[in-house]
Amino acid sequence: MSDLIGTTLQGKYHITALRGKGGMAEVFKAQHFMVIEYLEGTTLKDKLKEIRMQGRRLSHKDIGYLFTQIAGTAEYALEKVQ
Repeated sequence: MSDLIGTTLQGKYHITALRGKGGMAEVFKAQHFMVIEYLEGTTLKDKLKEIRMQGRRLSHKDIGYLFTQIAGTAEYALEKVQ
């Protein structure tokens, strides 16, 4: 079973090491990763650069907009994982 090291299970768990083994089982260390598709649109970096280039400071409206976009992106990514 130790030959699992270096493999990926269910497309999202990359087995990196054997942690221990006993009478009937082995315990592995794994990294969970997710890949989501790239979506077209304005990036946070682009939005902040645009505001800076206009010589503006972040207003409450800008901050609200940015947080709403970040929360929506996080929610979308979590839906993709489940």
